[in-house]
Amino acid sequence: LPVFPPVRRDVTLAAPATLHAEAVRRAVLELKPPFLESVDLVNLFTPDPDKDERNLTFRLTYRHQARTLKDKEVDKEHGRMLEGLLKKLPVRV
Repeated sequence: LPVFPPVRRDVTLAAPATLHAEAVRRAVLELKPPFLESVDLVNLFTPDPDKDERNLTFRLTYRHQARTLKDKEVDKEHGRMLEGLLKKLPVRV
């Protein structure tokens, strides 16, 4: 069992309806954010059925094996990951 607590961040992305949640999850993992432990889809919502877009909410869990992470350092790495994701996929925050 882990000794140090996780830090979790939720992020909701607006994405084309044709973009699979697993493709987004894989893209996050390919970016290799430091301390990332898991990426889980927690919600899928289509705000307007007439539009070809939906919202995907992911929960990212960060954890360091040797110490407690600070919010500031997680925020920095989470922001870098989001920047990379926005360049890599047709999504917006």
